[in-house]
Order: sequence, then C-alpha cells, then structure tokens
Amino acid sequence: MKKLFFFGVGLLMAGGVIGQAGSNEYSTAIFRHISTVYTNVSTNAKDTFVLRRVETGILSEGQNGLYSSIQRKLFRGNSYSVAAFTDDRVKTFDLSCYIKNSSTNKWDFVSSVKDPGTPPKEPLIGESKFLTITVPADGTYLFEITANRNTDNSTARFAMMVYSSVTATAGSGSGGGTSTGSTTSSGSNDAASTFFSIEGLDYCEYDSVNKTFNNCTSRVGEASLFELNAGKTMFTHTTPSMTSHYYVQTKKFDSQYNLYTYDVVSDVGNKYVFYVPLNGTGNFSIFKEQGNKSYMIKHHIRRSWTGGQ
Repeated sequence: MKKLFFFGVGLLMAGGVIGQAGSNEYSTAIFRHISTVYTNVSTNAKDTFVLRRVETGILSEGQNGLYSSIQRKLFRGNSYSVAAFTDDRVKTFDLSCYIKNSSTNKWDFVSSVKDPGTPPKEPLIGESKFLTITVPADGTYLFEITANRNTDNSTARFAMMVYSSVTATAGSGSGGGTSTGSTTSSGSNDAASTFFSIEGLDYCEYDSVNKTFNNCTSRVGEASLFELNAGKTMFTHTTPSMTSHYYVQTKKFDSQYNLYTYDVVSDVGNKYVFYVPLNGTGNFSIFKEQGNKSYMIKHHIRRSWTGGQ
C-alpha cells in the first residue's frame, strides 16, 4: 500500500452549540485550512490519492463528550485515508474507524489514532490527525471524531477529508472497489468532485432602469464551501449554519463569458441559476427571483480544486 502523507485535516456536519468567540471567524479558519490541506497533500503525495469527500460542521454533544461521524460504503482491498482537524477549542481528539456488523447490527472496531496529532500551525485551528486503512472486508464503515467536553460547555467546528488511493477501483468485493466517488452503471469511478472555497459575497438587486445588478450589499469575509459532485448532478453548499443541496436540471456552456450555466432546484423546491466560471476563479454567482424582484449573489472564489488533480 502506498503511504499517503497529510499535513492537516477536516470536519463533519452535526448538531451542537458554538460557544465563545465568533463562529464566523472559526468557520473562515476551517474553510481556509481545508484549502491549505488540499494544497499540501497534492504537493507532497502527488499521484497517490484522490480526494473523494469533504465534510464540515459542528461537533455534537453526547453523554461522554463531543463527537461526530461519517459513514461510507467501502470495498475490500482498497486503501483509504481520512484527514481530520478541529478548531482550537478542542485541545485533542481521537479518530476511529468501525465496520457495521450485519449479524448484530452493531459497530465493530477496526482502527484508531489516539496519539497526539500534528500541532496547530494556523490561528484558530487545533491539532490534525489522519487515519489510513486497507479495507479488510466489504461493508459500511464509520469514521468518528471523539473529544472531551469543554470546561465551558462550548462545542467546536471540525472537518473530515476522505481520500482513496489512485489505484482504487470499483469491483465485486474481490479486492477492487471504492464507494467514496460516484460510479457509473458499469461500476467504474467518474471524475472526483469539484470544490469552490468562498470568502465573501455581494448580494445585488437588479436595477431595471440601468439594466444591471448594481444595488449591492457586501458581506466581507463570509466563508462557505460549494461542492459539485462527480456526476455533475448536484451542488452542496455548506455555510457556518447549514448545508443545502441543489439538483441540476440543465447545464449549458456560455462561450462568450467562458462559464457554465446550471438551472437548479433546491432541496426545498426553489429554482435558481448558477453561473460557474470555467477556470474556477472570480465569482460563483447565483441568480434568483423573489416576488417581482431579481437578485444576483456573487460569491467570491478564494480557491477551487477538483479531487485528484
């Protein structure tokens, strides 16, 4: 198995109450660090992995402390790594892996990382850890962060980044297979997801007299993350307070402006138009109509990347 080298880690969505200083500052730090981790891993482990999934959110409060987890369907013989990190309100955490026992319907322990992780190197970011496994059997796997409860009863933000080895392929369980990327009907992987890290936006109302979106309100530094799945069928937008899904209805390429236009429907039935620049720089813009008014939300792209590139 090729060893995957990580220099930072990511977090998951869950419930919880953010305590103390500015959740926006913590969110911005988390999204920035996701971008930093991706850059570092791409540089130091080039051609050995594919980024399959990024999860961010707030650690939940449980009976024994803080926790959050994700589940993935994995196949025997393939290698996976999960990179994880929290903000600095968590001093240390454990990262563990379990497999679902189909007979008992319980989670059986596979592996864990309890030793001290990579020390913090950026403001507001805590330690980082990564867990690498060669999948012992086909099944549903759970990756979990657990941490002691904070003395002030606050929780914290976290992120998890799921990677698979480049050689991982879909199969029947005889040694091939990966479920962290989308698969075609024949079982092979499509390209990985594309991510857009956002830092700030302009919320603009259409001026019918001047025929332009010029009445804008700026939200400087407001951080979020867009993900376009590998099959190009759904966008996921993660903000400090929620995660929303948008399902692609149509897709067109505008050669005049060098961008893709997506007609989408949200998970609550609202219609929007997404304008996504071909080169992944500039603005990720969203058009919407509300009543008799039209708006353009211009999200400023800090960085964009496609898993595995």
